[in-house]
Amino acid sequence: MNGIAGDLVIEAARRAGYQAVLHFDPWVREQGLVSSGSDLLIIPLTRTREREPLYTWVAPVMQVGLAFAALGKPAGSYVEARQRYQRVVMLRASIGAVALPRQGFSGAQLFEVSSLANVLELLRLKRADAWFDSVPVLKWSLKQHPEFIEIEVGVAVESVGSYIACSKACSAGLVHDLRQAIEAMKADGSYDRILARYQ
Repeated sequence: MNGIAGDLVIEAARRAGYQAVLHFDPWVREQGLVSSGSDLLIIPLTRTREREPLYTWVAPVMQVGLAFAALGKPAGSYVEARQRYQRVVMLRASIGAVALPRQGFSGAQLFEVSSLANVLELLRLKRADAWFDSVPVLKWSLKQHPEFIEIEVGVAVESVGSYIACSKACSAGLVHDLRQAIEAMKADGSYDRILARYQ
């Protein structure tokens, strides 16, 4: 499986007469390549104030919850997390780098790493108190690593829109075709069936 957004884009592209090829590159590099490139897609990307002018926003994929994961019961709100956690780890350039400072977390509380393995190891060694990301990423990542069964995903503390985004220099025809294909997928039920695979 290619993930919710990957499966959606592959099917939408096929219906629109394009061939989508997925690349799994480092997230920071991927964002820079797509933003400065031409007719490149990036998925799934949370739409934020900071990112708004950098991309052409094609279509929403889904609303996703943001949450903390931790050893033991995770914090259920930003306020609780600010009080309980001295160090929150997150993947580099993930939504946490935008969301947590906005919620009053200090730079000293936040720690970015480049790989999932680093995140899990920091939690296991108790060098981080919690991990912050979208609920689908947290759950999917832990499903891939069942040896970390003691890490629990908390309730969503916020809901944000996850999007298919294109380069700032993106063909109007490509955007139109993909939007039309996504709408058709929603209308015929295939969109919901793809989402259901990952529930």
